[in-house]
Amino acid sequence: MHAKSEDEQRKGFILNVILVSSILVLSVFGVLAIHDAHILGPAYSGIKISVFLLVYSGFLLSYVFSRFGYHTVSAYILVAMIFSGNAYSTYRWGIDVPDMLLSYAFLVVMAGIVISSTAAFSVTLAIACLISAIGWMQIVGKIPVHSYWRQEMFTFRDALEFSLYFLLIAAVSWLSNREIAASLRRALYSEKALKEERDQLEETVERRTRELHEAQAERIAQMYRFSEFGRLASGFFHDLSNPLMTLELYLDEIKNNAASDEIQNSHENIQKAIDVAKHIEVFTRSMQNQLRDCETSEAFYLAEEIQQVVSLSKHKLMSNQVSIISECEQSLQAFGNPLKFHQIILNLISNSIDAYGPPTAENSSQRIIKITLGRKDGQALLVIRDYACGIDQAIIAKMFEPFFTTKSHDRNTGLGLSITRIIVEKHFKGSIAVKNAEPSELSESSNEYSSGAEFSITIPLYLS
Repeated sequence: MHAKSEDEQRKGFILNVILVSSILVLSVFGVLAIHDAHILGPAYSGIKISVFLLVYSGFLLSYVFSRFGYHTVSAYILVAMIFSGNAYSTYRWGIDVPDMLLSYAFLVVMAGIVISSTAAFSVTLAIACLISAIGWMQIVGKIPVHSYWRQEMFTFRDALEFSLYFLLIAAVSWLSNREIAASLRRALYSEKALKEERDQLEETVERRTRELHEAQAERIAQMYRFSEFGRLASGFFHDLSNPLMTLELYLDEIKNNAASDEIQNSHENIQKAIDVAKHIEVFTRSMQNQLRDCETSEAFYLAEEIQQVVSLSKHKLMSNQVSIISECEQSLQAFGNPLKFHQIILNLISNSIDAYGPPTAENSSQRIIKITLGRKDGQALLVIRDYACGIDQAIIAKMFEPFFTTKSHDRNTGLGLSITRIIVEKHFKGSIAVKNAEPSELSESSNEYSSGAEFSITIPLYLS
């Protein structure tokens, strides 16, 4: 049977050491008692052989119980045997025998270590009662006292007995402190390991939560992109119908010119038809780019992607009587997913268009979005600004928070700018900021729109 707890294991180890030491000491005392009985006679042997054997058997029994894991039972047997032996010695030789007093002190210390503090106080109380009772009976003469030992000289054997008692007390105290220190070290190690495990668990939970949020943000970004595409879809057919009708007219003219042998006009119309077909191809490719869902990264020209988004937004721009001024450096390249860059531009252009509100007779002028693309500190700097009423300073800090919007929720989800920031920072490793722009030449002709909002994006350049 094994100990059930670390404290029991500690007490069991100390108990075994005490028992082994006590059995060895008793063996020495037994040899000395047999020697005295043989040399001096039974009256001077100090203890009867039968009593000694009884005590010795009790220690052996206690050791057997301890080895089988019954440490508490063994401890009580040990305390009872030592207490009984001391009581007999006190009864026979008096309450002032020095080695008995040392034995009582050892008994109190041992009871507190191998059992409990309560047991130590209980043993102390029992010893006090025993000494008081036997002492009183010896004083009034009711119990005879063998006091011959008081006339004997202090011998080396007495010194050896005292030394053994002091050694036992010191050994028990040292063992207890040693085991307590070992338990404390194990507790500190366990606490450290538990803290490390807790920190790792917190880090794992934080990482998994962050990954989940990023995955959710990615899905929301895709849903928002298709939602925005749906809002633009009504204008796609209008933008396609005009070049298709023009292409049809050119083809009719080519047919008529071919019938009348007007070769020069046919060549010109063929070239115009080819140009229109290329325009349709570019427009269709832009639509396909918006609809595709791929995570590939590649080098791309920022100005070309901006122009594609402007083409896709043409119908919405015209419907809201908004025009775009574009000043873009054509050679700047970035590395990443062009579709995500599309979404950045589309979100910001849509946000700027919405900032003007519905066109009216009073605000039909100066509905302009200016797009500037250049270099700054080795990075691409993209600035998109409008000349609307600007942003309230109290809400600028909240502009990029998810679901924050100043528009009605039936017109806007509040995710566009939040998704834009995530794409800029996470995918392109860039940064985005917003502020109220300073008045410019474009706003001097109007007192109503003096500043407007300005979004600045920095993206690392791709150096081929």
